[in-house]
Amino acid sequence: MSAPHRRDAGASSEPAAVGDVPTLPFARPALLDLPPRYARLRADQPVAAVRTPIGDPAWLVTRYADVRALLADARLVQSPPDPATAARYSASTLLSKESFDRSDDTAGPADRLRGRRAIAGAFRARRVQALRSRVTEHAHRLLDAMEDEGPGVDLHERFAVPLSYTVICELLGIPSADREFFQYGFDQATNMYDREAAQRGHRELVAYMTDLVALKRRTRGEDLISDFVAAMEGEHALLVEEVVGLAIGLLFAGHNPLMSRIDLGTVLLLTHPEQTAALRADPALMPGAVEEVLRRAAPRAADELRRYAAEDLVVGGVRIAANDLVLLSLQAANHDPEVYSDPDRFDIRRGGPDHVAFGYGMTFCMGAMLARLELEVALGALFDRFPALALAVPLASLGLRFDRLSGGVLALPVTW
Repeated sequence: MSAPHRRDAGASSEPAAVGDVPTLPFARPALLDLPPRYARLRADQPVAAVRTPIGDPAWLVTRYADVRALLADARLVQSPPDPATAARYSASTLLSKESFDRSDDTAGPADRLRGRRAIAGAFRARRVQALRSRVTEHAHRLLDAMEDEGPGVDLHERFAVPLSYTVICELLGIPSADREFFQYGFDQATNMYDREAAQRGHRELVAYMTDLVALKRRTRGEDLISDFVAAMEGEHALLVEEVVGLAIGLLFAGHNPLMSRIDLGTVLLLTHPEQTAALRADPALMPGAVEEVLRRAAPRAADELRRYAAEDLVVGGVRIAANDLVLLSLQAANHDPEVYSDPDRFDIRRGGPDHVAFGYGMTFCMGAMLARLELEVALGALFDRFPALALAVPLASLGLRFDRLSGGVLALPVTW
């Protein structure tokens, strides 16, 4: 892909020359802090030329109003019109041109609607609420093991990762005996810099999921893949590759956000004891606490939603050419001071405008209800079980993982 196009004549100052543009991810002062560059760009250059983590050119959008509008703009699509020349965000084949197929939104509105209809049916409100007891059971089983192990355990390794992974695998219908293999393949497929490892992991995921879809076609169960298999029949039938793509996409979406926000939600509550005390005094505040964790937490080094311009468009005076990579910064949008007063403050009673952590419009995450439920259960069970929970290491020693799309903390030692 060529460098992003310059601004139209008459617009305010041009982006920096391609050789001088900043490269993602931006430096951040500490675990809970957003990179200061987001605020500078949002104020001075809300649609800015940047380089992706592997050096390809892209446009970064940072204002809430622009991000929300573009999330609902049909001119931005998941797959590029010309994959051969398109910029890439990372080495991971989950988001590279090799993985673009009819499961992507370049297939057209009818195909997008088929996929979303299948997902919406799978995430019916009654079905999600029925999962609460299973999520609670898994959470307490993991907390029992933590308690047996004693203070000083890594909450990330012992609780956040296995809870999020177990729930989404069970929901999809992945047999428990296969989950360790599947987790390894997922970890490899999300490698941001080792292309060979990422391709190998992605191939393994696709091969496994294709076989599982074939199995579910013979013997259906009470799981999401069986629901998707049912959607392979009838007038608006899904293709096998679409079902495989949906399943892998849900694995990523269902595991990563929950894992990282259990980690950072815990850190936010532990570093804001007055908020934790209010939550303990009034458990009815938990839904608001979950929304504030979703808004405030910045779990990945770069949390941009990747989209491509299907045609030329102008955003904030900047001309974006067809096939250009456009990065919508959900983190920056959720910290826009034009929308949220004192946006860096963590306030479980905040309320106010909806955050965009789950996207918006046609990009809104269909699993949002499940993610909220899981986060409520996880944080509620954790702080109920360990009222004296505390970090076992200084906050400054905690860091994010930069080499995987899934992000999250490297480790989260806790005591009680």
